[in-house]
Amino acid sequence: MRALSLILGVAYLLENVGVALLMTFYATFPFENQSPEDRAAIAWFIPAGLVFAFLALVTLIGLVVRHRGFATAAFGANAAVGLALLMWAVGVSDHSDGKLVAWTLAVELTGLCTVAVGLHDRERP
Repeated sequence: MRALSLILGVAYLLENVGVALLMTFYATFPFENQSPEDRAAIAWFIPAGLVFAFLALVTLIGLVVRHRGFATAAFGANAAVGLALLMWAVGVSDHSDGKLVAWTLAVELTGLCTVAVGLHDRERP
């Protein structure tokens, strides 16, 4: 069970790093006909992406050192930030709501499985 928990934790970390990279790309890509004000309005995507990656890393570290409460709290914070961002994105999106929900669900379910398997790890250090 420990190996599965760590594999899922690494997958969760990689997913969140991918999200952070996509958010940074979207915030910095010079789209055609985009005003500097519009670009500045989404500059907060970069630190938000870093928060996702950091909390996923903290979740993985919590699993590695077998501090289950720490890992669960970090996952919960990551899920809360992700769901808040999803609610905002669905509100401003015109046509990609299904994709946003599906990707968020996939990332957060991986994290939930990571923490759930980690909580059932019966081995002691």
